[in-house]
Amino acid sequence: MRHVMDHANTEIERKYLTRSEAWRSGATGQRIVQGYLTSHGGPAVVRVRVAGEDAFLTIKGRQQRTVGDRRHGGDALQHAEYEYPIPTAHAEAMLAQMARRPLIEKTRYRVAHAHHRWEVDEFGGANAGLVVAEVELARADQRPELPEWVGEEVTADSRYTNSALSELPYASWQSDGPLLIDRALAYAVRAHQGHTRKGTAIPYVTHPICVAATLINAGCDAVVAVAGYLHDTVEDTATTYGDLRGAFGAEVADLVAVASEPDKAGPWEERKRHTLEALPRLARRQLWVPLADKIDNAESIERDLDAAGEGAAEIVWGRFNRPIDQQEWYYRSLLAAFQDAARAQPVAESDPGFSQLVRRLASAVERLFGTPTADNGDNGDNGA
Repeated sequence: MRHVMDHANTEIERKYLTRSEAWRSGATGQRIVQGYLTSHGGPAVVRVRVAGEDAFLTIKGRQQRTVGDRRHGGDALQHAEYEYPIPTAHAEAMLAQMARRPLIEKTRYRVAHAHHRWEVDEFGGANAGLVVAEVELARADQRPELPEWVGEEVTADSRYTNSALSELPYASWQSDGPLLIDRALAYAVRAHQGHTRKGTAIPYVTHPICVAATLINAGCDAVVAVAGYLHDTVEDTATTYGDLRGAFGAEVADLVAVASEPDKAGPWEERKRHTLEALPRLARRQLWVPLADKIDNAESIERDLDAAGEGAAEIVWGRFNRPIDQQEWYYRSLLAAFQDAARAQPVAESDPGFSQLVRRLASAVERLFGTPTADNGDNGDNGA
């Protein structure tokens, strides 16, 4: 839905897959090659496109959901857009020298139906096999009459945006776990950029990297590892569960949700008790990320204590919102919850390493706080 402009234009649109090839009847097509000079997921994307003999440079703002009719598939998407014609030779040079790979190759067909002009993109190259139909709307609550060849709506699934397809091509969706992991790592690096670990100059992203590495080494699949990379993005950055669901799928978003505190601004005691009360209700698959997270937190504190030298305990524990006795109560309570889960759900061949990770957490807790005694085994009142 592109128009030459020298001012901001707001687009409201819906995207669908196709269920048949009936749209081809009478449709006219134009070959398009385009590439991106920025990464998907940032505040804006910069696109270079060659369409026939014409070329354009486009700056698109981040997509936002509008308030639509949820009875008909949920919200539409809108974004600000600036588009400018440029010499074709300049565009071809940018695509050759500056745009990230793979380029987006597609043929766009225009199809009229019930007072709307649909654009059907048939992709080639790394996205061969994908066909997406798009319709531009005048209002967020407008619901177009759907042609019979239109299938599932994918408006809210950001994987189907052209920018996302240039990072994670359609051909790799079903088979390339390593590529999905690489994309999650890049996403985490961008999301946590400029953040550091509490009281240190260590980049914060080292924490989710360690969590994901623990999960991978324990034999977890790509989906769980991706959730490990992303587990703090909603708590600590502008990322939303909707962003994760669109970029990485519903299961990743759900695994991040169960590993996140519901209200980071709430009192420390309430947040920690919520975590402890939630753990016994989780399935084994949902426990991996919280367990790896707590292991890295405990082992990071241990490393900081070793590196701090004289007065280490006061320096390191002074970084936290609560003193050491309450931290001990929390970590021993966490350990007990994970040990109960390990006993209640014997390790199956499909879940290797869970008990080993619980023992690793136990060792870290013992090194931090010493061997548990009757007095410190349950210190719940200290956290209240």
